[in-house]
Amino acid sequence: MTDTPDYSVFVNSTDSFEDTWVPFFHLLSDYWPQTRSVILNTEHKVFVHPDVPVSCTQIAGPGEAHIPWGECTLRALEHIPTETFLYLQDDYFLYDTVRTDVVDEAARIVEAEHLDCLRLMECGDAGPYEPTGYSWLCSVSRRAKFRISLQAGLWTKTGMRKYLRPHESPWQMEPWGSKRAARTEGRIWAVDRDVYSEDRAQVIPYMPTGVVRGKWRRDVVEDLFAEHGIEVPFGVRGWLPDGGPQRSPFAQKLTKVPRYAWDRIRSW
Repeated sequence: MTDTPDYSVFVNSTDSFEDTWVPFFHLLSDYWPQTRSVILNTEHKVFVHPDVPVSCTQIAGPGEAHIPWGECTLRALEHIPTETFLYLQDDYFLYDTVRTDVVDEAARIVEAEHLDCLRLMECGDAGPYEPTGYSWLCSVSRRAKFRISLQAGLWTKTGMRKYLRPHESPWQMEPWGSKRAARTEGRIWAVDRDVYSEDRAQVIPYMPTGVVRGKWRRDVVEDLFAEHGIEVPFGVRGWLPDGGPQRSPFAQKLTKVPRYAWDRIRSW
């Protein structure tokens, strides 16, 4: 097929992550210059890039603050002009050329096979998988611990709404949304890890992810940004410690138990 599929590019972000926007769009322009216009999710702020057409959602009302991630994302869906969209996040910093031909073909398959989601980046604790009629794609089993993934992937707005809850954070949506996905009617596929994965060729080449627990990952961004002449005030956000994020004190965890329990009940 040679026709261009109809999908949008959506970058989920928040105003407090505006320091990621310049490097993200700089690298997007370098490694995916033929990308179509991009919808950037923000609460109030506006961002403009000289080489990439960017439309900001500005989903917050006057004086509105502290909107949960799930609610922000639900509101943003209303600003996406197509049913199918490519989901990215603001710290998915490209380091190589995006396979536009593969993304386009995947978008055609999403429509033809009536998928809720087609995951284009497989990493971590993924699977099990089941075969499909395509040699480079597999179906994510209902038994998968992380059937829902927020790494780069094609979604339909109808599909995203099935698994999203307004009160959830992204770290809640993946495991809790996966439990919902196990009992929800819907098709979720992924690229075959023997073809595309973290340590092989990638459809959308980035390291998951550039920011962890609010801190820059030095091994992901420092050399990459320097290579592209991108200047960022790293000291404002700070670096992720070499041993990973620090654990919260036990007493602090206890204070979060009631809220966690209530969120878990609402997520059922």
